[in-house]
Amino acid sequence: MAAATKLETWDDYQVFLSFRGPDTRQSFTDCLYNFMIDAGIRVFRDDDELSIGQPIDTILSAIENSNICMPVFSPTFASSAWCLREVAKMVELKKEVVPIFFGVTPDDVKLRTSVYGNFMGKHELKYGKDQVKQWEDALKEVAKIKGRELKEKGYYGFSKELTREVLIKLRPNKKHVPSNLIGMDDQVETVLKLLDTKSSGIRRVGIYGMGGIGKTTLAEILFNKLSVTFDCCGFLPDVRESLRRTGLEHLQKALLCKLEPRLKDTDHIVDPVKMIRETFRRRKIDGLVGEADHFGSGSRIIVTTRDVRVLKIGVEEFYEMFEVKEMTFSQGLQLFSRHAFRRDSPTQDFMSLSQQVVSSCQGLPLSLKVFGSLLLGKDEIMWIATIRKLEKVPDQEVLNKLKISYEALEHEQQQIFLDIACFFINTQKSHVSYMWDACGFHPATGLDVLVSMSLIKGKEAIVGLHLERLHPDSIEEVLAGLHNVRYLSLEAAELSNRFKHPLPELKWLSLPRCPASFNPHQINIRKLVILELPHSSISEKWNGWRYIQLSRLESLNLACGSLGSRENSQRHPFENANALPTSFVDLSQLEILEVCCEHLKCIPMLPSSLRRLVLYEFNLGVILPDISYNKNLEYLCLIFSEEVLKYHNFPQLPVSLRELRIFCPATLPDLTNLKNLRKFVLAGGASLKEIQGIRKLESLEELDICECESLESLENLSELRNLKCLSILGCPKLRFIEGLERLPLVQKDVHLGDCKCVECLPAQSTSRPECLPAQSTSQPECLPAESTSRPSRRRQLVSLVVSKLWIPHSDLPWWIQQYLERGN
Repeated sequence: MAAATKLETWDDYQVFLSFRGPDTRQSFTDCLYNFMIDAGIRVFRDDDELSIGQPIDTILSAIENSNICMPVFSPTFASSAWCLREVAKMVELKKEVVPIFFGVTPDDVKLRTSVYGNFMGKHELKYGKDQVKQWEDALKEVAKIKGRELKEKGYYGFSKELTREVLIKLRPNKKHVPSNLIGMDDQVETVLKLLDTKSSGIRRVGIYGMGGIGKTTLAEILFNKLSVTFDCCGFLPDVRESLRRTGLEHLQKALLCKLEPRLKDTDHIVDPVKMIRETFRRRKIDGLVGEADHFGSGSRIIVTTRDVRVLKIGVEEFYEMFEVKEMTFSQGLQLFSRHAFRRDSPTQDFMSLSQQVVSSCQGLPLSLKVFGSLLLGKDEIMWIATIRKLEKVPDQEVLNKLKISYEALEHEQQQIFLDIACFFINTQKSHVSYMWDACGFHPATGLDVLVSMSLIKGKEAIVGLHLERLHPDSIEEVLAGLHNVRYLSLEAAELSNRFKHPLPELKWLSLPRCPASFNPHQINIRKLVILELPHSSISEKWNGWRYIQLSRLESLNLACGSLGSRENSQRHPFENANALPTSFVDLSQLEILEVCCEHLKCIPMLPSSLRRLVLYEFNLGVILPDISYNKNLEYLCLIFSEEVLKYHNFPQLPVSLRELRIFCPATLPDLTNLKNLRKFVLAGGASLKEIQGIRKLESLEELDICECESLESLENLSELRNLKCLSILGCPKLRFIEGLERLPLVQKDVHLGDCKCVECLPAQSTSRPECLPAQSTSQPECLPAESTSRPSRRRQLVSLVVSKLWIPHSDLPWWIQQYLERGN
């Protein structure tokens, strides 16, 4: 079961849309927003993506983390201090701003007319000259930017054009290419001619050459130059390695998602098995990019490869080919000098030695960069020794030449480099650092050295010796004598009882599809910091649990999902297990745990280190764990069927909770001790008639109640002095909401939907529609749905509902609908 919730991290947005609601919310802004959403753009709208009661700092964070800010300047935009703060923040953060002028001109925004000028005068009385001066400067700064004015075009056409412009601005991810590249201009121009972007046909260009010669760099330059001229584009790096690790179907989907963001949820690619078979049998690239007629007219496809034969098999008629040549001697000397001397030419003292190194590297850019970085700051003796080693290696053996730079590393740095080269390409460095830290290495320093020596790229991470489906004897043969193994991955593999190699230094063990018969007693796993058991057949009766004392464990994967997150959280659905191992309590470093298994009978004590816990899909007899001792627990989500809790009480909840979500309960836990709770979400409690203890949640800021079909009343809410948002949806029997009128909500954010029986709402109104009286002591006056005797009170209620509550018209009680239909 999954619950739909708001996005909770501002990093999820690409565009921040700032607008004055009364001017454009139901017209242009709504049209533009939906166009961008349909195009796969993640858009932040401050009127509905964030509750009104949230602090301004939260919205300012959303501005900071968005790629593009789009203020919609409308006639009353400047009347809102909120909107002006947003514009000032955009300018302060130097964000990319795309201003839209709706019913106003740039001169109006520059305060050259009275349209905005009158509003600023009023703001000065309330906020002071200094604050208003900051807002005025921000408006003038943004108005200087060439924006878009809505004139002759309608909302539809204007929104369509604007969305296309935004898509181009959001283009990924331009590839990072070093500036002032040497010898690339001529090659770029040659390939551009082959691509012939002005022609309407489909053209494919294959770029080939030896490893390290600059094929990928050339492709990245071309991508950056051409991507802005296409409706959609995608760049797939490291195809060979990704194909080996994740398969063709994954690569196909990755490419489709780059070309069309809305396809991220597409699970089916046509006939992938056949494509994979053909790809390997005929070594065709068509399995990935498809036949030429799969692409629209004007499409351009660039492929890089070391093996020119790949471009000639089956698709020769479609490919133009370009060979990347070695650098000339002068170009090589310039590139080498940039890394060895941080200048374009060698110093006079090292000119002759530099020329010898460049000659030995034979114009290969990778070798020139590596040896230049190696010799940076070294004395003449080191230079001569390196040159002698280079001269001993045959010209064609590039790898052996590069090994010289590896030998110059310290032992610890060599170990990190080997781990990267053999195991961890495209793996998060922070995740692998758990293992290196446990080995006593210094990963931050080691990685910096490898980057400075041009052996790895700073943002490229790091995969391994995978022994997939090997016969037991083969595994033992491979592992024999490897006493210093730090990382081991055995997929669907078993070790026989004859295996006698405990691997005492093992820090990371990955056992995908681990069979139930696997016995880990032959392996020393007491030093593990990372354990992966995805898609495994093990259960709570697995013999291996008794050998696991994982007090050092940093990351645990028992799931069908991917490994790791920035907080090392994992899902833990033992698909056929009846219980989780009792050793879970020893995972003293574990902070986030999600358990999903309808077959579980009981959950043992959990680590006190947990900060976030999600429990869902339980059977009738599940025994919930005692979590009252988890003093670090801040987030708890419980999702289950109603029958589960008819026979069991909730456990005592820890006072440390800040967010509680409960879905489909038959009873509720004791809420009275949750003094620190900020958010409470309750959904699907079909049999609940009341919710006791809410009034004790003194720190509560957000209360969401949804689909509680039997709920009849909410107890006095007046004690919730910090409440900022109240949402009640799908509670058709709800009649009374007590204490709402006495809530000191500075800005009302109350949402009601499908609550047609509501009779008791606060009857007091106020001249300030954004604020209810904070200190009212009178009781709320009930307005029965059948009553017709209090028209003045009804009028006040309707005024309150219209100005304070968001209620779909179709969900209004009949007597309010009737009142509105009469035009009152």
